[in-house]
Amino acid sequence: MNIVKNIISNPKKTQNREKKMVQVKDIEKLMDDFMVETDDKFIDIKRYLLSEFDWKVDPLKKSQFLIRGIPIEDDRKISDILKSFLPDEIITLREI
Repeated sequence: MNIVKNIISNPKKTQNREKKMVQVKDIEKLMDDFMVETDDKFIDIKRYLLSEFDWKVDPLKKSQFLIRGIPIEDDRKISDILKSFLPDEIITLREI
């Protein structure tokens, strides 16, 4: 009975979810899910990136997204990001 109660009260502990790295191609999926256009700026999709993926940074500290160690400016067009980087390149979030 205690095991069932623990499973119901804390389902995340019982699920064996595989951690996935966030890639540039995930931006396209977020664009479809949240109706963001390619002409929009990165800041328009940034909040969805922060909320949809599990980042290991303190949300209260200032942070910055990077691809290949290159910072992504908030005013950069999403279409430019998609053209400049390969779909399988990893997006990281760093505290600054």
